[in-house]
Amino acid sequence: MSVSIVIGGESIPATHSPEGITLNPQGCLSLVEIESFPSNVTLIQGSLNIHDSPIRELPSPLTVHGDLLLESCPNIQLPDNLVVTGDLILSNSEMESTLLPRGLIVSGALHISDCNIRELPNDIKVGRSIVMNGSKVKSLPDEIILPGSLDIGNTAISKLPRTLKLGSAFVATNCPIDSLPEIFEVSESIDISGTGIKTLPDNLTLYGDLFVNDSKIESLPENLSVYNLQISSTNIPEIPESIKVNGFLYANYTKIRKIPASISSLEGTLSLVGSDIEYLPENISITGDLFLADSAIKHLPEGVQVQGTIYLGGTILSKDSTQKEKVSKRSAAINYDWRP
Repeated sequence: MSVSIVIGGESIPATHSPEGITLNPQGCLSLVEIESFPSNVTLIQGSLNIHDSPIRELPSPLTVHGDLLLESCPNIQLPDNLVVTGDLILSNSEMESTLLPRGLIVSGALHISDCNIRELPNDIKVGRSIVMNGSKVKSLPDEIILPGSLDIGNTAISKLPRTLKLGSAFVATNCPIDSLPEIFEVSESIDISGTGIKTLPDNLTLYGDLFVNDSKIESLPENLSVYNLQISSTNIPEIPESIKVNGFLYANYTKIRKIPASISSLEGTLSLVGSDIEYLPENISITGDLFLADSAIKHLPEGVQVQGTIYLGGTILSKDSTQKEKVSKRSAAINYDWRP
């Protein structure tokens, strides 16, 4: 039987069934400053957005065929066995509970920010990605397997699951973690900048980027192939001869003394500011800029090709008139003054 349900002044098409009421909003149902939600609603055929509301609870059980966004709802309590076929977004809602509900199923992505949630239950099921950057979450389930990404950057999480398998990216910037899981698989990109992690798996295979800036990483694995690589402000002493980088490479303020011949063509920038770099590959080609300011570079090979600008401020090449004359004959733009 078709009826209309009024919630927060909104008249919403609905149907009755023995299982409860199904809401059939036209598009996304957006509710503001509501104090309650009908307890006999069991299904919402569309996305639900509740924000700036003192509402305390949602009905149980509840299935949302779309996204569920709860923003600025300080008293909200999520029901057990909540099912969301799209994304679940919890934002700026202190919430009374520090736990997510039991039996939670999210077919899309789970986003948590500015909430009291401190841990994820072991029985949680997420179909794509989990994003908790800057949240208050402190602990994770024993096993996380996702087709998408896990972003725990800028959280207090200090221990990773024993098993972590991701189809996309792993982001843990500035987390107090010092080791990776025993079973660790990431298909695309890893960003562990600012962590205490010292080693990477020997068999690491990535189709995207590797960022380890300001981390405790001591070396890079052999035969690593990535698109972009950032190792600035680390104690990595050398880049393995077998490594391949295709996009940009940032190794500022490192002990790196040379770039291996395996890195022969970069589609982005090569930045070696303040590094111990002395030599570049004879025929390296760089689509972007080449930053060598304040580095130990001794000379530029004649075969080096740079489409952008070469920055040499504070180097011997900017002070030695003979070297300066040789460098200036190149077609690339030269900047002898810029320094960080």
